[in-house]
Amino acid sequence: MEIKYPFNRERLEVTLIVSEMVDLSDIPAHVNLLRFDSKNERIYDNANKTNRSAIKLCGGELFILLDDKEILIFDNLICSLSKNIFDHFKLVYRSSDDLKTKMGLILQSKTHDEKVCIFRSGIANNEELAYISSGNDAGISLASVNTEKNIAILQSCIGSVNSLNTRLFIDNGLIKLLNSSLNKTLDADWVFDQFDFISSKVDKNCQSQLYFVIPDNLESHSKAKSIIASYRTRIMTLLNRGVQMILPLHKSNVVDENIKEHARECAIILADHKNLVAGLPCLKIPAKKGKCAIDLRLSDVDVEAIFSLNVYQKAHFFGLSDVSGRHMPLRMMLARIYGVKATLDASRTAAVFSNNSCGKKIVSELDRAFKTRKAYAVITDQQVKKSDFYNQFDYLDDKYDPKLSGIVTQRFYDLIDHDITEFWLIWNNIMSADLHVDHSDLEEWEAQELAWQLIGCTASMELVIFKGLKSHYLEVFKPYCESEIKGLSNFEKRHKALEQIFHKERADFQYDMLVP
Repeated sequence: MEIKYPFNRERLEVTLIVSEMVDLSDIPAHVNLLRFDSKNERIYDNANKTNRSAIKLCGGELFILLDDKEILIFDNLICSLSKNIFDHFKLVYRSSDDLKTKMGLILQSKTHDEKVCIFRSGIANNEELAYISSGNDAGISLASVNTEKNIAILQSCIGSVNSLNTRLFIDNGLIKLLNSSLNKTLDADWVFDQFDFISSKVDKNCQSQLYFVIPDNLESHSKAKSIIASYRTRIMTLLNRGVQMILPLHKSNVVDENIKEHARECAIILADHKNLVAGLPCLKIPAKKGKCAIDLRLSDVDVEAIFSLNVYQKAHFFGLSDVSGRHMPLRMMLARIYGVKATLDASRTAAVFSNNSCGKKIVSELDRAFKTRKAYAVITDQQVKKSDFYNQFDYLDDKYDPKLSGIVTQRFYDLIDHDITEFWLIWNNIMSADLHVDHSDLEEWEAQELAWQLIGCTASMELVIFKGLKSHYLEVFKPYCESEIKGLSNFEKRHKALEQIFHKERADFQYDMLVP
């Protein structure tokens, strides 16, 4: 089998460990190959002595391509090393042709996009909306958030899709239901009604930002397929709108049921649609309150088997996040090798606020800031708006009070002479649409002259400007509000902690939109 390379380079930053017994005479010399001979163990016979420095033999990315028996020998040889370094890149081959196919995929993977979408899922209360305001893609479960329960949170999540083009993951709620003490089964009709409602509220050009988890049955693959067949029309309707439909593919305890065959048959039912996403469980749910543990995790071999079908262009890993140790890099490497676009979701709130965690520490720092009289540094905009000082401060105070005059308006007026562009940006932000000014065609002096004319034309205009600036310059009130504020509420502290921990660069999402 000939291996084709996507680009020409004198040397690829990839090292492959392959069996000594395999004929690789057609592999170009510039590929860095290390031969593994299980008989004399000559590559890693000094592993115990060199410890971590043994990895330096390889250079670049390391892939271990051995058969089942050789993998076991290799593991024994490197028992003193940090095994997870190697586990990230370990692939088993079944034949010489299979080995060469994998090698070709590895080399081609150097050109694949490695960007991964991580959903901060499990949002079920207002403080967790901080994941959205900090610039992240969000995830909810229909078991906690739907049109009948926590609808305000649902509306906020939908609003972020339309206004910020964020992505939204919607779990069908089955796992949460099974892990509860309730004896209920998932109502697939209700789930699809929820999906239809959410999709109807999202702009047409944002439908691809929605990720819905198709209802599932954990008893057997045949029962899971029957759900897909029964609801095929509704699933295809959503797929054709552009919605990403995640198809859960879990292992089965039923004899003779094979995950690869199951994945292929499900894809056929749904016409191998380009928006169909393979849903791959990565988390074991421990036993709880008399209920048995739920272990649906797919092995690395199972994940690779599904990817090798070449029918799923996208995959979603349930219960996997950027803190999932060695498991995330391994699965991401498999996705990259097979050219599969990956998304992940995991709920992080409980871990963030566990004992001695970063969330707890931030909350403590916020409390300490108030106690050391630095309250104004962490006062929120919402606290300012609720304060007596802010609400009682009016236009006449800003204009005539000897100590407070100009604290709202003066800095704005100073921009006319020092930064006229910023002046007009703020002007258009605080004014109604009919008072917007396009100054792009004006010379600087003309823009300044127009500004002076507008701000001083009438007393009523000055009042309009003051009201707009009062909301715009909330930070100027924080030092004056300090004495009124005793401390952040538990909600505000947790919200602020989540914002700080998960902050990403993205346009600000107005907090007022989040709270009903």
